[in-house]
Amino acid sequence: MNVLDEHCARLGRDPATICRTRLGTAVVASSKEEAQERLARHLGVTVGELTPAQQQRIANTMFIGRPDTVREQVQELLAAGLDGLIFNLLIPGDADEVAHVGDALSGALA
Repeated sequence: MNVLDEHCARLGRDPATICRTRLGTAVVASSKEEAQERLARHLGVTVGELTPAQQQRIANTMFIGRPDTVREQVQELLAAGLDGLIFNLLIPGDADEVAHVGDALSGALA
């Protein structure tokens, strides 16, 4: 947030005119391990085959875990000043996946 504010100051732009959002992929399951396994299967690897670079990229761009864990991550980002979040799903039409993400997000905006 500070970097964006600094760029705005340098350009003479009011930072309040910018809608601050973040895009991320949500992988929500009954346990963190199950969510990690679903992601690894989607990537065509096992959890143990993920390289440190892949693990870091996942940590920086994805919301992975149980609904309560993902909800906490979302709440932290909103508290940090984001106006909203945009989520990708591994399999957008999968009813179970949509339900898990819905569980995670219910209450996050309260």
